[in-house]
Amino acid sequence: KLAPGDGAQGLLDEAEIAIVRAVAHYPEATPLWLRLGESAEQRGDLSVAARTYATILSRTPDHAEALMGYASAMRDTPAVVLQTLDRHIAAHGQTDAVCAWRGELLRTTGQVQEAYDYLDRTVAAHPEFVDTRITLANLLDDEGAPAEAVRILSSMLDDENAPVMVYEILGRALTRMGQSDAAMDALTIAAARKAEAIPAAG
Repeated sequence: KLAPGDGAQGLLDEAEIAIVRAVAHYPEATPLWLRLGESAEQRGDLSVAARTYATILSRTPDHAEALMGYASAMRDTPAVVLQTLDRHIAAHGQTDAVCAWRGELLRTTGQVQEAYDYLDRTVAAHPEFVDTRITLANLLDDEGAPAEAVRILSSMLDDENAPVMVYEILGRALTRMGQSDAAMDALTIAAARKAEAIPAAG
């Protein structure tokens, strides 16, 4: 996050001013409105970001980027986010990121059974969805079903590009199941993957 008043923030402000001027000249230019919404969100002004994305949606109700931007800007109003994600799915079909977000939102707002049902159905229909599968496994482990979490993740273990979180959840779940050696193996892989991802100094 940029601290207000630093050099980078100054550059952001200048860029936003330039975008505002461009929008004034080209009010129908959707890409400029998108950049304006992104800029407002980056500086933490979610109300301006939401209004900006809403302007795009008033002209193009199914605009994919604007729907995602509006959902992000409305993050403090879960019901609106859920409705917006449903609009995105209705217009553009199920995607991994949107389905995972929808399932996690249901879970964090206390609708755990609904979250499980939705994520389980989605993974069954789209076994290739990585983020949705991870979200389901995390829910299962948190809700006291570690064996089910391990089962959900098992198909990903042969993928050398599996995200670190797969092994972190696996380590936790196996620990709960009392399989300490297997848990240590999973957590060791997670730590090694994290270390590989850190850029070398210099």
